[in-house]
Amino acid sequence: MYDPNGPESQKMLDERRSTADVELATAEWVDWFNNQRLHTAIGNIQPHEHETNYYAQHQPQPAAGVNA
Repeated sequence: MYDPNGPESQKMLDERRSTADVELATAEWVDWFNNQRLHTAIGNIQPHEHETNYYAQHQPQPAAGVNA
């Protein structure tokens, strides 16, 4: 598993020299943080999975008396 704080990450950033390389590394870390990591506060699931589950359970209901 990819560890964004591990020695491989630091080595990867040390080896990258251009701004574009650092921007790419940052985007990869943000993707990992937002979509792939397991979050202990939400039951060891990925954040996007938690969000999908939340919205599946909280579908908007039509207002009373309104015909859709």
